[in-house]
Amino acid sequence: MYLDHHTHISGTPSNDSEIMRIFSIDASNFEDLGKIPDIKSMGHACTIGLHPMSFNAMTFEKVSCNIHQYRDDILGIGECGLDTRIDISRQKQIELFTAHAELAMEMHLPLIIHCVRSYDDIVHLHKRLKPSKPWIIHGFNRTESIALKLLDQEILLSIGKELVDPGHPISNVFNKIAEYPFFLETDGKDIAIQTLYQQASDMLDMSIEAISTNIASHFQQVYGRI
Repeated sequence: MYLDHHTHISGTPSNDSEIMRIFSIDASNFEDLGKIPDIKSMGHACTIGLHPMSFNAMTFEKVSCNIHQYRDDILGIGECGLDTRIDISRQKQIELFTAHAELAMEMHLPLIIHCVRSYDDIVHLHKRLKPSKPWIIHGFNRTESIALKLLDQEILLSIGKELVDPGHPISNVFNKIAEYPFFLETDGKDIAIQTLYQQASDMLDMSIEAISTNIASHFQQVYGRI
């Protein structure tokens, strides 16, 4: 079994007995929210949050209502986060992110994080809030020093398609990241999750079956289910 830890809906989700996908659904996308029953019936799972780029789409009060509506159908909250590329002030983004984090704590759910050049803020907020459930940076693709700073704070990492690029910094630090619980993800991009498992297998000199077993164990630890 392959686990695609973070992906997005494109058209209609398909059934695949070899892959379990965790779909990240934006709380402002009512069409995608309506697909949650079908996603579950196919053996996949979902998280819900307001992406930073959807900052102006709705109030957090409405986001919270949407999350509570699907409480029994989701594994976690997110993706939410901080992104220096968008034209929303850092302080407003931090306020929205903190609201997500506090709701995740209230609901005893993991938090899936979108982060662009804001890792120090994420570490600071984790230290301040002291969440009981894991935070996971999705699509992590930065340097060893940033990776270790996050991992030392017990913030987990999910790795995407950059892993197959031998010139990318993530390929040089993956062996160290893999000493900690980690996930692999497609993020809805043009790459098969099987390709990422094969790459991880080659880089760690482990069988795909061993990689799959390890990730399944990480999934159990984080989400409390297999």
